[in-house]
Amino acid sequence: MWRGPDQQAAKRTLFEQWGEKDVPLAARDLTKIPESRFRPPFVFLKDCTDVRLADFTLRHSPFWCIHLFQCDGVDIRRVTVDAHMGNNDAIDIESTRNVLIEDCTLSPGDDIVCIKSGRDRDGRRRARPTENVVVRRVTADSGHAFLGIGSELSGGLRNILMEDCAMEGTCDYIFRLKTTRTRGGFVENVTMRRITAKHASVNAVDFNTAYYTDAASVVKTEVAPTTVKGVH
Repeated sequence: MWRGPDQQAAKRTLFEQWGEKDVPLAARDLTKIPESRFRPPFVFLKDCTDVRLADFTLRHSPFWCIHLFQCDGVDIRRVTVDAHMGNNDAIDIESTRNVLIEDCTLSPGDDIVCIKSGRDRDGRRRARPTENVVVRRVTADSGHAFLGIGSELSGGLRNILMEDCAMEGTCDYIFRLKTTRTRGGFVENVTMRRITAKHASVNAVDFNTAYYTDAASVVKTEVAPTTVKGVH
């Protein structure tokens, strides 16, 4: 896993020197941070339209398993994820709209389905919300949060529905929203309904509005609270 002093140095370069100073994305060459050792996602799609991912199994991803970034029109069906390393989110939807995830079996080492839209100044400047996401008939047997919101949500999130899903093993949280004082953005109209779960080891429902505020990697930047409304 990517831990320790090297991780913190790389984060400071990425967040403080590049993200907070509006360095163009084309100039952010991660290979020039020799200590970074960034782990890649397994499936990463950027700026795509009319995406369909169906009928395959993904195992042992080094980082996030499936990451959709700035896409429009996403259909994920009958996908199986079996990945248990650190930060192995099964599906991350970021700054993406019009998404359907259904009939999947997901067993990750981190969040099962996670909704994001960019981090701090970068995310607010881009202002690309994630919106219109439906998750249904998903089964999981392990993970951190069944539905994770954030912590990168600076572009905003709206219209998220998760229904008719089952956590058949143990997760830490059924629903978890994470933000902090520098994130900004908004969360609007998030619904979970008809969810069954055998065991949540920490909290069934968890709101954390001070996520990593005391960590060494937190960037000291402008205060930008997140507004949250319409969570059911």
